[in-house]
Amino acid sequence: MIDVPFAHVPMLNPDLVDEAPASVAVRTLSWQGALTVGTLGISAPRTKMSPSGGFDDATVQSIEQLTDHLVDALSMSASPLLERVASIVELFGIDPARFGDLSERTRPSA
Repeated sequence: MIDVPFAHVPMLNPDLVDEAPASVAVRTLSWQGALTVGTLGISAPRTKMSPSGGFDDATVQSIEQLTDHLVDALSMSASPLLERVASIVELFGIDPARFGDLSERTRPSA
């Protein structure tokens, strides 16, 4: 089971969408306590779908990479997790210090 506020990954990439919607989404989620650990923008998704419903290879690879980021974040300790979050939220002018000590929000490594 995934804790959505901990592992939320908005499907936005500031390079592919207007800055305002991406910024609003990440800011709102951050204000609510979500740790954004990755973003993904798929421009013109309908044109990238095959008639059978699959996506082109580049889109599939981008989705796989985002999934890897999410899975990795679930087992990260506090410091690397904060670094990952900072690499995303700082792009939107959010100070990652607002999330405080993440050690209480992380899961022990197996």
